[in-house]
Amino acid sequence: MTINSSTATVPSPEQSPMHASGVGVPVGVSERVFVANGVTVAVTVATHNLATGVGVGVLVAMVLFARRVAHFVTVERTVTEHDGGRATYRVDGELFFASANDLYTQFEYALDPESVVIDMRDSHLWDTSTIAALDAITEKYRQHGKSVDVVGLNQASALMRERLAGKLGAGN
Repeated sequence: MTINSSTATVPSPEQSPMHASGVGVPVGVSERVFVANGVTVAVTVATHNLATGVGVGVLVAMVLFARRVAHFVTVERTVTEHDGGRATYRVDGELFFASANDLYTQFEYALDPESVVIDMRDSHLWDTSTIAALDAITEKYRQHGKSVDVVGLNQASALMRERLAGKLGAGN
């Protein structure tokens, strides 16, 4: 098969089936998958050991996934003025080690009224780091002289919090 050089064209960067970042990631492949696969291949070639390459690739994929889903938690604040005022925070999302710090920073500790409700009906606690984050949130409100009620936990989250609340802090 021969190609006539006068009719062959090279696609422009806009037409090229590569990712918009210009990194050379094929269209339809997320950068996360591309990086994990690249690390897997590089480690496999460097070590001549497929098991090591796959193991390192899986670890890289897990870290990249955790970083991605850590920011899927949303917190909405509403304040009512009757009966001395109440701030209600509605938490939505999966809470685990990667999202615990983000949760802690979503509250207006000094600005909230004396009564605070944290509504967890649209969330799930997956590990001890989120229990520790809830403990830290309630403690910070206590230091500001405010009361906190955590409501709406599903059964598994409520059981885990009941079993571990107050036992994960620095003094325990």
